[in-house]
Amino acid sequence: MDAAIVLAGGIDVPTSSGSIPTAGPPAGPHASDISTGSEVAPTVSPIVTSYSKRKGKEVMVESDTLKNQRLQEQIDAQVARELEEQQEKEDMRMNEQIARDAEVARIHAEKEIQAMIDSLDKSNETVAKYLQEYQQFASDLSLEKKIELISDLVKYQYHYKKVYKF
Repeated sequence: MDAAIVLAGGIDVPTSSGSIPTAGPPAGPHASDISTGSEVAPTVSPIVTSYSKRKGKEVMVESDTLKNQRLQEQIDAQVARELEEQQEKEDMRMNEQIARDAEVARIHAEKEIQAMIDSLDKSNETVAKYLQEYQQFASDLSLEKKIELISDLVKYQYHYKKVYKF
């Protein structure tokens, strides 16, 4: 007779001083369930440790339930490690993508700023050109001609401003 069956089966084991009762089957059809108020949560099956005698010495032999539990714990730990590694890889990938996106945004901003600077430089060159022409002709022109040129310059600047708004 197997020791695990003896211990789990509710059998009396005879000894020299009498018999030792072993654990019997659970009382009732749902004796291994614990009521939690709204649901019934099944309990873990009992862990049975069997003993065998080998040349007068007791040797502890793990039951299948304990082995399965340890195996399940190892599997759970491995799955947890793998999930953690996957999460770390995903975090690293996302951080790299964020860094690439930030670099692209920085490059675009630099190009846009450079285009604005170039546009302002052209505007300044145009204004400087007209100012130089004004100063050159200012000494030779009559007052009426000076007023006309200033009016043209103001009109140019007004139209230039309207074009840049669009």
